Amino acid sequence: MQNICFPVRRTLTHLWAGFLPLAALTILAGSLAANAQATFSSSPSYVWYDTAGQQMSVHAGSIVWTNDTWYWIGEADQAYATSASFSGINCYSSKNLSSWTYVGDILPPQGSGDLAYGNLVQRPKVLYNAATKTWVMWLHVSNGGYTVNHAGVATSSSPCGTYTYLGSSEPMGYPSFDIGAYQDSNGNAYLLTTDDDDYSLRIEQLSSNYLSAVSVVATLPNREAPSMMHVGKYYYVFCSHLTGFTPNDNEYLTATSPSGPWSTPADFATPGSDTYDSQDAWIAGVQGSEATTYIYIGDRWNPNDVAASGYLWLPLTINGTSVSMPEPTEWTLNVTTGVHTN
Repeated sequence: MQNICFPVRRTLTHLWAGFLPLAALTILAGSLAANAQATFSSSPSYVWYDTAGQQMSVHAGSIVWTNDTWYWIGEADQAYATSASFSGINCYSSKNLSSWTYVGDILPPQGSGDLAYGNLVQRPKVLYNAATKTWVMWLHVSNGGYTVNHAGVATSSSPCGTYTYLGSSEPMGYPSFDIGAYQDSNGNAYLLTTDDDDYSLRIEQLSSNYLSAVSVVATLPNREAPSMMHVGKYYYVFCSHLTGFTPNDNEYLTATSPSGPWSTPADFATPGSDTYDSQDAWIAGVQGSEATTYIYIGDRWNPNDVAASGYLWLPLTINGTSVSMPEPTEWTLNVTTGVHTN
C-alpha cells in the first residue's frame, strides 16, 4: 500500500459491497460463551463502527489477544483524506468479539522526527515478547517524498497502552517500504519487508528481544503488504502486487521453512477480482474446540477519502499447499468451536 518515490498514485476505480461486522475475529483462542456466533453480512456500508457509533479507523493493522481481550491495532486515518500524513495508531478492544470499543491513539504524532504529522507511518504490526514481557510494534516509516524508507519500532508494557518510540533504521542495511511481522510458535519472530530498490520482499529474523533484524532468511519476488502464518507443516506468505491504492490479485507462497525454498506466487481469490477490491493487511486464526478458521483481513482503500476506507474479512480454505478464498457473501463463525459456514 505504498507510494514509490513519487506522489500518491493509488486509484480505486470500483468497490465491492462491503462487510458490516456483527462480530470480529482473533488470532488466538479465548474464553468465549458457549456456541457464540460471529456473522458477517454483505452490506453497502463497508465501513465499520465502534460501540460509541463512531466509524472505526484501524487500517493495515494487526490483532492480538491477551487476558480474555482482543485488541485491533491499526492506522488512524481520520485526520486526512487524500494525503497520507501520519495521524497516529489507533487501538480498539473487544471482550466478546461482537463489538469493538475505541481505547485511544497509542502512538500519537510528535512535533518532529519520524512521527511528525507530515510523515508516513504505516502498517503497525504488534508482537508480544514473553521473555522481556514487552509488546513490540513494527511500522513502516517514511518522509513525504519517500527518500527515507525505514522500519520503525516502539514498545509498551500493554498491547493498548501508549508506546515508546525507539527510532527507525534500514533493517540489515536495506530500504524498507511495506512491512509485515510474524511470531512462530517456537518464539522466533520475523520481519517481512519490501525493498523496491532491489525489487524483492525479504523475510528477516528478529533478535531475541524483537527490536532489530539479525539475518535475512529468505528473499522473495517483489511484493508488498505481506503477512505470514504457519499451519501444519507449511508456512504461508500472503502479499499483493505493487499498485498502491489500486487493488490487484493478491497472492500467496508456501514453504516448509521460513528459509524456503518458497513456491511460485499464486492467486487465492478469484483471478481477475482484484482480491474482491482489497489488499492484505493481516491473517487471523480463530482456534476453537473443533477447528481453526483462518481469516483474511483486507483493506478496501478509497483514495478520495482514506478515512472512509473499509475492511474485508473472509475465511480461507487451506489444504496443504492449496489456499482459496470465496467471493464475498454472508458467512458465520462459531467462535467456540472454530467452525465457519458460508
